[in-house]
Amino acid sequence: MRPRKAVLLCCSDEFESARLKLIMELRLHIKVMVAYGLGVVLAAQDNEFHCAILIHQDMETIDFLRARDIPTLEIRSGPSYADRCVSGPMMDVLEAVKIMSARKRGPKARAA
Repeated sequence: MRPRKAVLLCCSDEFESARLKLIMELRLHIKVMVAYGLGVVLAAQDNEFHCAILIHQDMETIDFLRARDIPTLEIRSGPSYADRCVSGPMMDVLEAVKIMSARKRGPKARAA
């Protein structure tokens, strides 16, 4: 059995984070860790995540996650500094999470 992919969910609203976590864990084969504020820093140091999902835009968090090579997905409408932004029904959000959590397979490209 393949291991679950780890996804970081950055959300300060407890109800919204619990709802998203339940839906993503049931529909996708992933393990969701919820954090916000300084918890994001501690979680990123302790675990290796395939992607991070942001509910509210925060440039410091996005810059920190980019420095750790964690792709970011923001759920909202309008312009965003994240790697990908999605808004709309839950099926669009789930499809975007599925695409963002997929890692490249095969050998890594060598730096010249």
